[in-house]
Amino acid sequence: MPDTSLHDLIYRFDSKLFIGGAFVAGQGARLPVENPANRTVIGHISATTPAEVEAAVAAARNAFRSWSTTLPATRAKALHRLGDLIAADAFNMATVMTAEQGKPVNAAKGESLKLAAAC
Repeated sequence: MPDTSLHDLIYRFDSKLFIGGAFVAGQGARLPVENPANRTVIGHISATTPAEVEAAVAAARNAFRSWSTTLPATRAKALHRLGDLIAADAFNMATVMTAEQGKPVNAAKGESLKLAAAC
């Protein structure tokens, strides 16, 4: 059973970009995401502007400076924690993937769990 409704999960990230460790409202055009099963619009993604791309690249370069000097054991611990968080939320992730792509929930959950294991 999902922890949050599908609508709430999608709405939380509607037209948002992840830049510099935070979700920010995208400034580009809003592009609809349709459920392929019934063609209803379930949310929107934001087309990035050149300024947003530059900000994301600058943030990634900045983050890499400290990440690249972090001890391997510390990086491994962070990645294991990420894997644990993904595994804990695999059903919610699968529900969103199913709405976006039409993929069966079990297949989508399996994909999320493979990602968790890779971390």
